[in-house]
Amino acid sequence: MKSDASLPASITSIADEAFMNTSFSAAAIPDGTERIGKKAFSGNTHLRQVCIPASVTEISDDAFDGCSDDLILYGVPGSYAESWATLNGYTFCPHE
Repeated sequence: MKSDASLPASITSIADEAFMNTSFSAAAIPDGTERIGKKAFSGNTHLRQVCIPASVTEISDDAFDGCSDDLILYGVPGSYAESWATLNGYTFCPHE
């Protein structure tokens, strides 16, 4: 997946409201990132795809509030991202 967002490979956490109300359509979260904060991507109505690595073990309940209704979260089958997406009503697509 091609990412519109430029996220440094060295990050371990996406801060609260880091990308709130931005207008990119795809984001690839770098491997090694462990946390996605409160309202991190909230209000981004253009966001359609987010690739979440297996290293992510914490996603705020409101991290994607107000994003596109057709947002798809990509991740490793059996990962925290998959269980979080299912629990919160987001479409999850396996991506190794």
